[in-house]
Amino acid sequence: MGHVYLLDARYEDAATLFQKGWETSTIVNPNLAKPNSLSSGHKISTISLAKTGAERAHLCGLGHVYRAQSNYGHAEERFVGSQEIYICIGDGQGLANTLQGLGYVYRLRFKLAEADGCFSRAHSTYTRIGDGMGRANALVGLGKVYCPRSEYAQQCTRSSECVCGMGEVYRNQSQYIKAKRRYTEARNICDRIKDALGRGKALFGLGEVYRNQSKHSEAALSYTRAAESYRLASRYPQAESCCTQAQDAHARVGSREGQANAWYRMGEVYSDQSKYNKAASSHIRAGGIYRHQSKYTEAESCYTKAQAAHARVGNCVGQEMALYGVGEVYHDQSNYTEAVSSYTGAGAIYRHQSRYPEAELCYTQAQDAHTRIGNHEGQANALRLLGEVYHHQSKYAEAASSYIQAEEFYACVNNDDGQAKALRDLGAVYCRQSKYTDAVSSYTRAGEIYAVNPGTLRLNHVTPKQ
Repeated sequence: MGHVYLLDARYEDAATLFQKGWETSTIVNPNLAKPNSLSSGHKISTISLAKTGAERAHLCGLGHVYRAQSNYGHAEERFVGSQEIYICIGDGQGLANTLQGLGYVYRLRFKLAEADGCFSRAHSTYTRIGDGMGRANALVGLGKVYCPRSEYAQQCTRSSECVCGMGEVYRNQSQYIKAKRRYTEARNICDRIKDALGRGKALFGLGEVYRNQSKHSEAALSYTRAAESYRLASRYPQAESCCTQAQDAHARVGSREGQANAWYRMGEVYSDQSKYNKAASSHIRAGGIYRHQSKYTEAESCYTKAQAAHARVGNCVGQEMALYGVGEVYHDQSNYTEAVSSYTGAGAIYRHQSRYPEAELCYTQAQDAHTRIGNHEGQANALRLLGEVYHHQSKYAEAASSYIQAEEFYACVNNDDGQAKALRDLGAVYCRQSKYTDAVSSYTRAGEIYAVNPGTLRLNHVTPKQ
């Protein structure tokens, strides 16, 4: 009944009831009236006589009454007394509640260090016994302790941590409206004091709230902003986690562009850590999505970053993939001149690594691009390189066809050197096929060209098989 009066602000009535209850308890056990005596050999009797909880409730209740009446000295005495009893009997819930009340008394008496200690102990105790609401209330108390202090930025940071912690408690209890309110409050505090780390935590919490509510678009936005804040604070593992969560959220709503943005940011986070292979992989994935979304500027940027990252660690295969990607972007935009450069560069790397199927694809694309812009000499160059790739794969018929076409295009543009080299290479292919008459004809024609225009052609003299 005393608690009812207390809630109704009938403090005198509440105090009378609690006092009567306490006096009754002390008649049974006089030592309860002497909290300090608990350290003088009376603990056993106190524990045995206080097991019903009535004595503890009366004493703690008086503390709350005195606090409500602003009689802080008496309130402190009562809370300290009940605290000692709760410690003796191992009642975590009662101890935490008492520490909470004592913390408010200390705060109101401007004993901020003592208040900090009480609320912190209450928070730890509530956490240990699994009382989420009590934990949240303790965090509120801590927040109120920090606000009056002079170290504004430092204490606001701690205050935001407390408010963010409350948001976590509410989220775990599925009280999403309250959780969202607390996380938003924490984010606003961090914005004022430019605390990037705290902002990241608050935004991540908001993202989790939205995810639990299946509001995936809102979750993705919060995760993305959290990743940016964590990156500013150099908290890269947390930033990676946020990017992953953002990518998943975008996938759930079918936002391919959002997924690409998440992969791009992941690549930037990896780059900040000098994890260049992972950075390149993320950028290539982003580039592929951007390209299929016809966002060519973004795609080109991604592939270019990937190529640079692979170059840093000497990953030739990665460079090839990135260069080919750039070529595809240019090709899609009908920028065939630029596309040729990328295709040819990628093809050269593939060819020198004996990755002939990939090189074949690159040179085929380069030849197609040259055809589209009517560049006959470019067509000839691509066909000759394509013939070389076929030759290395023992695809002699395809190689011969490529060299023949290359020779014809070189002749059209009066490129004697290119024409002679194509004929020389064609002769080598004929030798592989044991077509020695054709081989001699090709070598002879090449020699005739150089007889008219001496150059540096070196004919491959091959001894026919007997």
